[in-house]
Amino acid sequence: MKAILGLILIVLGIILGFYFGLWVLFIGGILQFIPNLYPLNLTQVAWGIIKVFCSGIVGWAIFGFCTFIGAFLIDSSN
Repeated sequence: MKAILGLILIVLGIILGFYFGLWVLFIGGILQFIPNLYPLNLTQVAWGIIKVFCSGIVGWAIFGFCTFIGAFLIDSSN
């Protein structure tokens, strides 16, 4: 049972890492940055830039956290 839960956590880590890192932060940051350039809204432009720069870190952190716990569960099931 632990091995199945560990495998589910690893797959969930891959999916959530891609979703939050790529879609929410990277694409969302670009989509927040571009429309706020014309009526210059510096706060929204800054948040868009911060989201783009932090997207890789957050994606890898979510992936690493879920994968670490999943691998630990798979290893402890033996």
